[in-house]
Amino acid sequence: HTLRIGIKRFRYIVENFLPQEHQAWGNDLKHVQDLLGEVHDLDVLWETAVEAGIFNNEGARQVWHERILAGRSKRVQEYRSLTHGPESLWNVWRTGLPHGEEIQKIATQRMKLWAKALDPDFAHSQRVAKLALQLHDGLEACGMTRYSSNEEDAPASLYLGALLHDVGKAKGSRGHHKRSMELIQAHGTPVGWKADNIRRAALVARFHRGALPARNHKALRDLLSDEQKIVISLAAILRLANALDVTHDGHVRSLKVQNVESTKQRSNGFRHRPTSLGKHEALVIAAEGYRDGTATARAVAAERYLLETVLKRPILVKTAAAARRRPVGR
Repeated sequence: HTLRIGIKRFRYIVENFLPQEHQAWGNDLKHVQDLLGEVHDLDVLWETAVEAGIFNNEGARQVWHERILAGRSKRVQEYRSLTHGPESLWNVWRTGLPHGEEIQKIATQRMKLWAKALDPDFAHSQRVAKLALQLHDGLEACGMTRYSSNEEDAPASLYLGALLHDVGKAKGSRGHHKRSMELIQAHGTPVGWKADNIRRAALVARFHRGALPARNHKALRDLLSDEQKIVISLAAILRLANALDVTHDGHVRSLKVQNVESTKQRSNGFRHRPTSLGKHEALVIAAEGYRDGTATARAVAAERYLLETVLKRPILVKTAAAARRRPVGR
């Protein structure tokens, strides 16, 4: 009976989250579930018959016992024929299940569905997540984001924090960044994600607006020093990415950090290597669709401060075309 319940749950998970696998496995899952259910029903039937004393004599009791055992044995044998050996259904199901990064992708999709139900403008959050990763990748190319081996999932935390940063708006805009943190923490850790990533994503979402994060803040003070640095750095990236879509209309479509020369082919066949920033050189971000003198520009001017503090250098955001005409260092 316990095995049947487990298969039933597995069947519903496949049906709801793995539609292609359900199309291939659905009939077998239901058949195995039914076989085990009938075995359980026959056990209950015999126990009920004995307790009710419905047999007139020992002969009738023996006949019915043999019938029930025969029916039970037939179903058990069929279950075993389907689930033993190299062609076992369990082997088929195990092999066909998502592995590694596939599991995280499915879990992320589920988180997106959850966020979409709470976030009144989830398209905005998706754009912000895209911009945040582009900014992070640009900084990484400059050698300005360095993580130890146990912190290599920081970009994943940034992405999830950006996707979920506005779920707190389900109960109104005022103070929603705090509610976003609480909702993410209460959601739990989906399969394929690490608990540390979810905890970090919740903190990053918490500081996407409002008061600047500080090491003595009650949400951060119990973290190790290195983890505090990561959370503050990721929150700084998210704040700037969020400012670039402050109008929620997607007019800033993409961005690049321009202080790293694009790898390009020289006439002699050799390639330039990316160059890192000088000690006091400004970080120039080329944003496609960005314009000076707009609400976006004002938001960027206000929100770039935290990232400037983290990087210890000024940040200049330009339109992509302007940045291409005057690359830094030329």
